[in-house]
Amino acid sequence: RGWMNKDWSESRWRELEHLCEPVYSVTTSYREYGDSLVDYVNWIASCRVIVTPESLGMHLALALGRRVVALFGPTSPETLSLYGLGEALLPQGDYKCHPCYELECRAPESCIESIEPSEVFEAVVRQVQVASPVDGTE
Repeated sequence: RGWMNKDWSESRWRELEHLCEPVYSVTTSYREYGDSLVDYVNWIASCRVIVTPESLGMHLALALGRRVVALFGPTSPETLSLYGLGEALLPQGDYKCHPCYELECRAPESCIESIEPSEVFEAVVRQVQVASPVDGTE
């Protein structure tokens, strides 16, 4: 299943969805639009802002010129660029092991879980304010 240490728990995603839904149209799974890489790329291209852990989705969104709110748990944003298209959110608290670059977390709680959904929602609001409409018109 890959690098699961990079992802937020399902409860964090649901809480973010709950915060966003009154204001924004939210899609939490590209699988609603298909199962291929082409479908995944097309789904990302249809979005104004992508919330994602540092992952393929983040890199595709940046390549497509989409705004990104990137969650960094075991990795560090210092090793890559968001090209002025978003913001990186880091663990909150004293995680001496961050960044660890481990596939599995050895701490009692994964550092990515310390990123609060309310903090992510605020970042989404900021990114939506500067995002161009998906169709490229103003």
